[in-house]
Amino acid sequence: MLSLVCSTALAEDTIPGIALGPARVFPGFEFTLKQDSNILQQHNDEISSFITLWKPQVKLEGKKPSYLYDLTWETEIGRYLSSAADNYEDMLLSAETLWQLTRRAELGLQGQYLNEHDDRGTTDRVDIGAPYQWHSSHLEGRFNYGRPSAKARIETQIGKTLKRYDEFSLGDIDQTDIIARVIYRTSPKIRLLLETNHSLIDYQEPNSTQDNQVNQYLIGATWYATSKTTGKAKVGYFTKNFTAAEREDFAGISWELGMRWTPATRTTIDTTARRYASDTTGIGDYILNQDVSLAWTQLWRPRLSTTVGFTLAKQEFGGQIGSIPRADNVSELNLSTSYDWRKWLTLKLGLNFVQRDSSLDENDFNRMFWLISLKAAF
Repeated sequence: MLSLVCSTALAEDTIPGIALGPARVFPGFEFTLKQDSNILQQHNDEISSFITLWKPQVKLEGKKPSYLYDLTWETEIGRYLSSAADNYEDMLLSAETLWQLTRRAELGLQGQYLNEHDDRGTTDRVDIGAPYQWHSSHLEGRFNYGRPSAKARIETQIGKTLKRYDEFSLGDIDQTDIIARVIYRTSPKIRLLLETNHSLIDYQEPNSTQDNQVNQYLIGATWYATSKTTGKAKVGYFTKNFTAAEREDFAGISWELGMRWTPATRTTIDTTARRYASDTTGIGDYILNQDVSLAWTQLWRPRLSTTVGFTLAKQEFGGQIGSIPRADNVSELNLSTSYDWRKWLTLKLGLNFVQRDSSLDENDFNRMFWLISLKAAF
């Protein structure tokens, strides 16, 4: 499944790219062979399948003294050996630029078109015997004032997303997002921040009652305590208010945490945690999500590394869902090994175990998949 996010970060210095006038082109290709024991995340009658994933991509990046630009195209073609109905072709097109207007002011624009799908078993909608196909377009502008190293910095963003499904209109939405952030440097290694996020989510189905407005107010900090520890933490108040009176609103505490600890030169431990509310895909009025993850990456040799990751997540379905409430607990263990044959060629082996324990037994499932992938980036 393709990523929904692109950024104006130039490629790693280890990948030189191909010169094209003032810009550089970064072509790449990834092939993955995967075996999934439960492709539909079913409680009973699991279907297993070998899957091949083909992912070509190309990126054009340029840099001038006053601006950067980034153009990206990538596609992912998935083929299921035992379930041809689940085959898919996803595509991403994106463009982003950043202008340095003055020494302190910068303006950024991003546009994106995405042709995607929802895997069967990942939503609570009726199974139509194939993935739900959808496409979206996104336009975002941002304005920042103040250098990253300045005592104070203001960051603002406004974006518009249109999402449309091919088979039905229940999930079609128009969403407007507005973000404002103030960052204040208290010391060379610590920055405090105040942030407010507002989203207007408008469902296009005429009879839908899911139209809602999200408001979030956060306070937090980023820190570079030592060369071994960096992180970001935000905590605040979150509300999700529905236009329809029959829907149940949500209000509560939300948080985000991301921390990296490097106890030794070749050892990295990443920790993340979140609490937030999201829209449902068939059951309830909203979903309260809480998750925490831990990943240990070890570089054994200059070309060989391993990662062990573990995630615990809880989803509570709020609102009018009948007499039996639903809550899901999901645990996931990820094991992977990467070997760089060349600077441009990486081999990866992975093994994942997923278990969902739901208060409604029919939503329990176990899943295991292994994969082997070969990635080339020039």
